[in-house]
Amino acid sequence: MEEQSFKTEVSETLDNEIIIAKHEFKMRWTELVVTLLALVAGVTLFCLNLVDLLGLSLIVLGALWNFFTDSNKFFACIMAFLMCVAYGFIAGGMKIYGHAFLHILFYLPTQLIYYYETNKEDNAIKKDKKLTQNGYIGTVVCFWLMAFGLGIVLYKVGDPFYIMDALSSTLLVVSVFLVNGKYREYYPVRVFATTFATIMWTVIGIKTGFAVNTAIFVTLFAMYTVMDSIKWVRWSKN
Repeated sequence: MEEQSFKTEVSETLDNEIIIAKHEFKMRWTELVVTLLALVAGVTLFCLNLVDLLGLSLIVLGALWNFFTDSNKFFACIMAFLMCVAYGFIAGGMKIYGHAFLHILFYLPTQLIYYYETNKEDNAIKKDKKLTQNGYIGTVVCFWLMAFGLGIVLYKVGDPFYIMDALSSTLLVVSVFLVNGKYREYYPVRVFATTFATIMWTVIGIKTGFAVNTAIFVTLFAMYTVMDSIKWVRWSKN
């Protein structure tokens, strides 16, 4: 009797897990496809000697972090720590100091805060919470002041792409503050920020002959951000 009850319980548990897995696949199949494409692209470029091991690690870690952010926060947090270190080393080695400092000094230590916040029950972007007129003005003023100040610093330390680096880094910082405040403006700003970062690394790649790994990495981020934005828009209309 007990054996039959145990078998029934196991069977029901497996059925529930299969149902959940099917639902997850149905909801996230586009993210899975993008993740697999990124992993295949990274391994292919590594085999062709177009990226080194650190570059491959960045692509793999970024793909895993993006995919598991919505399903396994702890694993995603570990991937994010390693990803920030790899990205910081690559960007610093290319003298793109804004992005290097952004990931090592800002993104890396804030991962614990992000992990704590995302484990709360109410951590979604609010569909009715938006910046006031003063909030818009303050955000724009702070953006240009920070970008201008950072640009001067990057110019002084010898960043060859200091203007784009300063603008891109500041946009990404602004998007972080918006998501922490759960403002609906986060998604358009984040899409623009990741798209601008993709353009920046593409330009750097064209001019230097390197940066293939970082271009793929930020393109991956941009694609995930667009998909998240579309999902949020659909959710907010319900």
